[in-house]
Amino acid sequence: MALRAGALVGWLVTRAWRRPWRMWPTGVVVWGCAWALGVLLRVLTGQGVAPAFQLVSFGVLGVTLLGWRGVVALVEVLRPADRRRRARELSGR
Repeated sequence: MALRAGALVGWLVTRAWRRPWRMWPTGVVVWGCAWALGVLLRVLTGQGVAPAFQLVSFGVLGVTLLGWRGVVALVEVLRPADRRRRARELSGR
């Protein structure tokens, strides 16, 4: 629950609903807030924060919060013709 609360704070700070697929700053800030505030909340509530937990949560949050954004960025790079075609269609040309 603490990690989710941290992610929510990061989501609000970056206004992630505007561009949720952006790696920087949205993804990195949400990841950092989720981890840092999550660990801080666990300390304040007396839950465990063993070094192993910190490392594993840092890695898992990184993969889950940044991984899908990386896939989106890769798809955008690999398919620029589709993007240009869609932009032309939307502009009415």
